[in-house]
Amino acid sequence: MVNLAQGLRLNTHRKNGARAGEDMTVSVTDMIGATWRLEDAIREVIADPQSFPNETKPMKEKAKILPHLLVQKYPHLSDIENELRGVFETCRLAIDHKSISPIVVKAAIAIADEYREIIIKLKH
Repeated sequence: MVNLAQGLRLNTHRKNGARAGEDMTVSVTDMIGATWRLEDAIREVIADPQSFPNETKPMKEKAKILPHLLVQKYPHLSDIENELRGVFETCRLAIDHKSISPIVVKAAIAIADEYREIIIKLKH
């Protein structure tokens, strides 16, 4: 199984990150926004600023720590921990490479938004 980060590595070698005819209506900026919203949702439900106090930590650290903290508090979410890491890692790779396949961006945004909704429901 290829996660989003692995898929991004496979697609970043193409010039401008897209094949001719691919839809460029989404961007790395859109993916970063979705990732930040996911991060905010996780921070809200773990509600322990001491666990992860520095919001400016690199995305690579967030990819490891935030999903882990979420699963510590909500063990029933352990099956999505790797996928959450993949979203953060994909965002990091997109920022580093400044080139990404629109298909990967759309997938990352969809996954981030879907899991954000699941996480938000934990507060209620």
